[in-house]
Amino acid sequence: MKTLMIRNLIGLVAVGAMAINVSLCRADLPVTDGLMLWLDAADGSTLFQNDSMSEPAEIGGQVVAWADKSGNDFHATALFDGPTFEPDAINGQNGLLFNGGEFGAGLAVDPALEVLRPYSIFVAQQNVTHGRTLQSATANWLHGSWGTSFTNFANGFVGSVPAELGLPIVMDTTGTIEGNSTLFLNNLDITNDPAPTGSPGQLGLGSAGMFANEAANALVSEVVVYDRVLSGEELGSVREYLYGKYSISDFTVDLGAEKNTVLVGEAGGFTGGDEGDGLDLLGDFVYGVNVGGIDAVVGDVEFLEASLESGDPAGVVITNAVNELPAWFPSNFGESADDIEIGNVAQSIRYGGDLMVDLDVVPGESYKLQLLFSEDCCDRGFDITVEDELVVDNLHLPDLQGSISNGGVMAGFYAGTFTASDDQLNIHLGGKNPRAADSLPTLSGVTLERISIAIPGDFNGDGLLDAADIDALSAVVRAGTNDLPYDVNNDQVVDQADRAVWVADLSKTYVGDANLDGSFDSTDFVSVFVAGLYETGQAAGWGAGDWDGDGLFDSSDFVAAFVDGGYEAGPRQVLAVPEPSSVVLLLLGLVAFASHRRR
Repeated sequence: MKTLMIRNLIGLVAVGAMAINVSLCRADLPVTDGLMLWLDAADGSTLFQNDSMSEPAEIGGQVVAWADKSGNDFHATALFDGPTFEPDAINGQNGLLFNGGEFGAGLAVDPALEVLRPYSIFVAQQNVTHGRTLQSATANWLHGSWGTSFTNFANGFVGSVPAELGLPIVMDTTGTIEGNSTLFLNNLDITNDPAPTGSPGQLGLGSAGMFANEAANALVSEVVVYDRVLSGEELGSVREYLYGKYSISDFTVDLGAEKNTVLVGEAGGFTGGDEGDGLDLLGDFVYGVNVGGIDAVVGDVEFLEASLESGDPAGVVITNAVNELPAWFPSNFGESADDIEIGNVAQSIRYGGDLMVDLDVVPGESYKLQLLFSEDCCDRGFDITVEDELVVDNLHLPDLQGSISNGGVMAGFYAGTFTASDDQLNIHLGGKNPRAADSLPTLSGVTLERISIAIPGDFNGDGLLDAADIDALSAVVRAGTNDLPYDVNNDQVVDQADRAVWVADLSKTYVGDANLDGSFDSTDFVSVFVAGLYETGQAAGWGAGDWDGDGLFDSSDFVAAFVDGGYEAGPRQVLAVPEPSSVVLLLLGLVAFASHRRR
């Protein structure tokens, strides 16, 4: 055993006969069999301002070394900056304040200590900000806090609950070689999954861990590590000792709804792109979006790239998805062409807090929405809201696809049917899932299928085909935005051809039928000239003479009407065509009349 000269808060204790062997403090712990590491900041004599541990730390000063009280000399020392010695940190006990961040304070436990399963690990801490506290220096393992949760990750999340900043906690975890992991927080069993089998190896606190940039701003008072799984009685006695020491109150948490509580639609897993694999990929699709990936075609869906580099497709706006991974999920659905292509969609993600997707739609039309998710990292969950209505509470991706990492054989989806109340379908992924360790939303793909149209071409959903609809279509054509809900001929382009289809096929009338009564005759000319916009340069709609869709009423509109040949032809299905000379004479007379009126 190593003998240390220690200064308490009153004065220096002499070397030699007066030297204190720190291992004698082991008697404070109710269980010492198998004790590998004991860092106890409540015992201020274990804190030093130099790595040789010859100069005791001062209150408010930097701690460069934290002596191990287990007797094994696995002391923790600062690689760069050390934490601050804070008295009365956690309910009257000393603690070390780690200031968080990649270049913040950190203490590395002697690398000679290699913590492998089986183990039992206890930490007493209090978070100021969210992030990692005790973590591995050599693997992705953490215990205490991560993201916005109190959790333990051991190559899989053992459990998690929402983290409450400023709350003193004592959290312990155990694990055997086979798994059998447990996680307790302030007398509450928060174990979600006992299967993870990861080990920390070398330990670090704060920025001394592998993921320094995720370090929390937190107070840490005690770390206790055993090389075995303690019995239930032993675990209870160590908990009782630490709970009493730090005046810990029992933890309660409202976990809300069960995982994957679907309120509208359905959620599940899909195993490929073939029929029967779980997705609906056959039908009349308005949108297919590969979020974070390249173009792909599966069934009737043309998935268009929506990456940070390329931007979003026409009619689609994705916000708050500021990060992207093009090869996130190792898809392994099958060998068919559709399996491979849907795998290309599933393998990519974009992610970010409160992820939003807005899709241009036609009011009054009904659509089937599918959202595609894939997970290969984390115990992830969040909520889904469509048109401000919660449709899935506590969505949990690992449950949808069978596990967190499944070799790419299954991914998850949500599907629901909605009727558009306005010209945009709003989708929100976010919120906090208290049953998941990670609530950061991700998204791999989106499909939107048109399943019913009350009246084709009725863009405002008022049940009529009227001037407002043809004017809306003309505005989209002029803008050149290719808003696909206005693509009435389904050629993926919104142009004059769509206007022609709307007039002839949907409204069954002719260019020039200003009042849209099904016939083009003298009453239409009277109505447009009464409106008084001919050759004024003022904006005009269909009912005021803009028949060619340029937003004005001028001679080009007469040309468009003359070319269409519907004057006094009766309803569209009647093919009688008037003599051209009579049309010309009428147009000349009307133009002269309009000119006279303007004078």
